[in-house]
Amino acid sequence: MPQAQPGRRTLIVLLGGLSAIAPFCIDTYLPAFGAIASGLGTTVPRVGLSLSSYFLGICLGQLAYGPVLDRFGRKRPLLWGMATLVVASLGCALAPNIEVLIVWRFIQAVAGCAGMVASRALVMDFFPLEASRIFSSLMLVMGVAPILAPSLGGWMGIHFGWRSIFHFHTLLALGLALASWRILPGDRRDDTSFSLHPWKVLAGYGALFRERTFLSYSMAGNWGLAGLLAYIAGSPFVYMKLFGLSEAQYAWVFGLNSAALILGSQINIPLVKRISAERITRVSLVVQFLLALLLALAGGWFGLPPLPCMGLVALYLLTQGIVAPNASALSLQPFRQQAGSAAALSGALQMAFSALASALVVGFHDGTLRPMAIAMSGCTAVGVLFLLVAPKRP
Repeated sequence: MPQAQPGRRTLIVLLGGLSAIAPFCIDTYLPAFGAIASGLGTTVPRVGLSLSSYFLGICLGQLAYGPVLDRFGRKRPLLWGMATLVVASLGCALAPNIEVLIVWRFIQAVAGCAGMVASRALVMDFFPLEASRIFSSLMLVMGVAPILAPSLGGWMGIHFGWRSIFHFHTLLALGLALASWRILPGDRRDDTSFSLHPWKVLAGYGALFRERTFLSYSMAGNWGLAGLLAYIAGSPFVYMKLFGLSEAQYAWVFGLNSAALILGSQINIPLVKRISAERITRVSLVVQFLLALLLALAGGWFGLPPLPCMGLVALYLLTQGIVAPNASALSLQPFRQQAGSAAALSGALQMAFSALASALVVGFHDGTLRPMAIAMSGCTAVGVLFLLVAPKRP
């Protein structure tokens, strides 16, 4: 007797949780850097290496999981990844020194990639004709993480110690593993046409680059997200040093900007019912570029007051909330069997471009908001250029 399909809302919430688990494991432990350094007898910069190893794990883990998901189906690799995430999170909680924590954080990131990649592939499996709307719904779940996670992590660190944060990761991963096992239907049979030989895997990723639809929309969306990371890297200095906000005020503004990102994703849901996702992506990305360019010119060179500058940033993030789900859906549209590999490559590129944008903001710091705004406008400009070669659908 075939297994019943899961309910739509239940599935969307589960996919949102799976896609948000790896970023959530970053945001919750950031407020505890000082406590971790004291507890392990090390320095805050050394604790920062655990964040570096985590980002490395996210890049490599996505590339590894993509072909595995295409070869063995979605559910089994996902469950193995979530089980590994449980073990790795517990390892972080019990780490006796910073070196062990760095290693476990790398493993935690690689394991968390199973949820990030599988969730995008499952969207294409279950909702191929309305992927833009579903990705917008997932952003509602994902967008809550950067708003709540730092406060939650800080509260747990103060009241229960920094190790409680990783115990919470353990319970969260266990809950997602059990929900995935219970809710997701069984996998199809193994697809032996997908080889896991390293050269075959590399050749498969190379073939994805030759697909114009994937290349144009993946690059457009990922460079847009890189602009978002440029804002995250530059905003603490711009808002607190230049604009004079306190830490509490900055936290509120950061939360409001995250809410603008979520709002954009929800505005997109009714939009795609009336306008094609391609047109929405093109118009929104051009508007996003113009907003960042105006911020750079008016704020960086002509002294626009702080409040209008913050308004431009909020509008920039709102348009990013519209661009991201459509670009994700359009980039994966040509693929069904290869959705895992395509999602993995897109996610790895996203991390690489975001790291580059963040490094440029820090490297070209000059005491103004220009580096942040120029990086934001430059990233979106590259995305617009890639959209110029995107194929037109009849």
